[in-house]
Amino acid sequence: METMRKVVLSLGSNLGDRLQVLEKAINKLTRRFPRNFKQSSFYETLPWGFETENLFLNCCVIFDDTIQPEELLEVTQEIEREFGRELKSNNGSYASRVLDIDIIYMGNTTIKTEKLTIPHPLMYVRNFVLRPLVEILPNFVDPLCNQSVKELLDRCNDENNVLLYNK
Repeated sequence: METMRKVVLSLGSNLGDRLQVLEKAINKLTRRFPRNFKQSSFYETLPWGFETENLFLNCCVIFDDTIQPEELLEVTQEIEREFGRELKSNNGSYASRVLDIDIIYMGNTTIKTEKLTIPHPLMYVRNFVLRPLVEILPNFVDPLCNQSVKELLDRCNDENNVLLYNK
């Protein structure tokens, strides 16, 4: 019997109709992972790690599932490709993108391979992940830091303003 885990994904877009892209991607995820699916509000943010005039729209989703981490990575990358995404980054450099889906948590699972690290290693310094996540999962305890998501946000030094997005 496979173990049911709480899966957390962060979604972002800064090209095209950002809201429509995120809503369509969330719809695909909801159909694939319907158990206890929850979504945060959308937040508008400055780009992180590179320069562009295109603001990002970000959100987090959570759901329960027994999927294995490598299979989830394949599912999220397939959804990204459906929206035209080709590379996650170019030689470690970030660029504007129609859709980005990052795996943040899979329950208390910790993984570090060439292709996948869970919890996501940069989530601790990204307001655009922590702020929406606090909205839907504030008391989840990070398996590496042994702190709640709310505590992680409180200690995050990311100066990037994360503003609630009004449609």
